[in-house]
Amino acid sequence: QLLQAMVSRILQWEIYAPSYKSAQLFFSALREGSYPDSPIKVFFNKLSNPEILTVMKNAVIIERPPDHSVINFREVAKDLYFVVSGSLKQTIYKPLKRNGTHVYHKSHFHLSENEVFGDIYPFEKQKVSRSSIETITQVELAKISKHVLSQICRKYPNIETGLAALYDFQSDYQ
Repeated sequence: QLLQAMVSRILQWEIYAPSYKSAQLFFSALREGSYPDSPIKVFFNKLSNPEILTVMKNAVIIERPPDHSVINFREVAKDLYFVVSGSLKQTIYKPLKRNGTHVYHKSHFHLSENEVFGDIYPFEKQKVSRSSIETITQVELAKISKHVLSQICRKYPNIETGLAALYDFQSDYQ
């Protein structure tokens, strides 16, 4: 499990700083692993080792219980979430016009390990969520704020390339 390994290692490195050699061995093992195609894999395959480390060190690990709202419909999007464990339900609201009235068609999707959500890219646009996301089970998420990610991308422009690929991958499935 790509994301789980990364989160576990980052938490470990907060306690004990790794040697250069052990960090390089870890990143080599990540790159050589055979992981199924996922948004996480698409994103991290675009990044160098220092870029991966920067993204993960700036992520905050959070846990949420079942039946907890993570994102509300029409809320300003301000965070990107990586699903470390557990499952969530995403309800997307698509506006339709019927008889001169605006109504919404709901579509439901399940999100699980190694998936990503949070409509924060491109950074210069303030986006309002077109969906609500609720936990189905206990979940562990790695959350990184739009503001922090934007700052990181100024230092590491290649991370923005990875984000663009991530959002392209997501749009293929929604």
